[in-house]
Amino acid sequence: MLLVSNLRFLRWFYELSITGFVDIKRRIDAQEEPYVPRSGYEYDEPPFLSEWLDADEARKLQGQVCLSLLQRSLREYLDSTVKRHPGSRPKRKGNWFGNYKEWFLSEIGIDWEKSPVPLTRIEELTIARNCVEHGSGSVYDAHRLVKRQGKNYHERFPDSVFANEFERALWREMGYPQPVEIELTPEKLDNAMEEILGFGRFIEENLPASIY
Repeated sequence: MLLVSNLRFLRWFYELSITGFVDIKRRIDAQEEPYVPRSGYEYDEPPFLSEWLDADEARKLQGQVCLSLLQRSLREYLDSTVKRHPGSRPKRKGNWFGNYKEWFLSEIGIDWEKSPVPLTRIEELTIARNCVEHGSGSVYDAHRLVKRQGKNYHERFPDSVFANEFERALWREMGYPQPVEIELTPEKLDNAMEEILGFGRFIEENLPASIY
């Protein structure tokens, strides 16, 4: 299944592409070259704070890029499956997730609700990707490349898998939870990949003979 090799490559790409940013933060924290504070200099803030923040922002941005690629890999797998069927195609207007779910049931008899992977996981990945690609509508998004949840995303998934854990804990502690940054960590990426692969295996195992 091409989906397997694509996700394997994406995992490698993600790990390699964030390594430099993670290392910058580590060297600043450890005060290693070239991030050694000048002796005797009075700092108004922690030394190299802007460099640390830039590296952290870059790591988050790369995570969001990979989240979009993750969702695209799933979408392209579903598209390729549809193209193997000689009949109709999913409706183009409206919610693509709902349209594909309906098409798979009506055209080839695969009920996504019977998938061992909760559909909410697949749906959330799509919503998160949309916020990353198009912005959430928040005033904060206008000034940053790293995007936040949209209001609808936050309301639909208050315990979002892709929420920035620090921000979520902070807002809860203050008593007014609200949309936070979308963040993909290595652990969240691995979990999402396992779920996508599980969903793909479910579809492959239930494809009618006419598709092969």
